[in-house]
Formats: sequence, C-alpha cells, structure tokens
Amino acid sequence: MEQGANIEFDAAIREKVVDRIVFCLPFFIQIVFEKMTALIKIDDAETDPALVDKAYEAIIEESYLNTWIERLKEQYSNFETDAFLLLKHICQEKEGSKRDNLLQILSAKYSDNDKAEDTLSTLLYMLQNDGYLMEEGGRYYFRSPLIRDFWYNRHVK
Repeated sequence: MEQGANIEFDAAIREKVVDRIVFCLPFFIQIVFEKMTALIKIDDAETDPALVDKAYEAIIEESYLNTWIERLKEQYSNFETDAFLLLKHICQEKEGSKRDNLLQILSAKYSDNDKAEDTLSTLLYMLQNDGYLMEEGGRYYFRSPLIRDFWYNRHVK
C-alpha cells in the first residue's frame, strides 16, 4: 500500500486511478489523490475504488483544470474561437471525430474552404502538440478523458 497524507491507497484504488485518467500526467495523478484525500478527511468517504469515481467527478466540476481553458485564451490568439468550437464538438464524440467532420464545422463558419482547411490543419497540429488531442485511425479525440469530461462539463452540459 502507498500512503498519501497518512491515508493508504491499495493497489485496486491505484489501478482504478490509472484506468480512469488514462493519460497519466503527474499533475492528473496528484489532483486525483489530493481530491480523494480531501473526500476522506472532510466527507468521511470510504477508502474503496468508488472513491476514485467521486474524486474524478468532483475534479471535472471544479477549477483544477482551468489552465486548459486559460492556455487557449492566452496562446491561441486568432485561433481561440475556432479551437473552442472544435474542442466543444470533439468532447461530445468519445470515439473521436473524423477530419472531414471537423472541416465541415469550420466550413460552416468560413465561406472560403481554403481558409477552413488551413485553419483546421493549423489547429489540429497545435491541439495535438499541446496535449489536447490525439489522432488514431483517422479520428481525433481528447488525449485525456479527464480533460474531455471537464471540457464537456464546462462547455456543453
């Protein structure tokens, strides 16, 4: 068993954390264990695998992941609105979105198909490079289910 803030988390809980967050950035792991610890200490939650789900749901409802929104606002300048538009669509597609579908979304906004194509290519490169998206089998999807679910809660729900 591992200890965190004097609370022991057994292998079943640790495995469930990995299964749930998939993209195991140290920050993601840290916030899940911090939230589980808080739930135990404040809400007297049970130390069992269901605790992982409670912590996950609390994280996507709170402000832990706001930096993923702030980064787009600060670094994507002219592409911010289009990035939000694409991510809003992709977070609703757990199996990912085909490039043609994403192009249709931008083509509806731009009357110039070349502009839509250039914008899509640029954004897909940027969003993959910054860790938002991955491409596999011709589909683009969120690298992290945690970020996808946070995005859905914040921008779609």
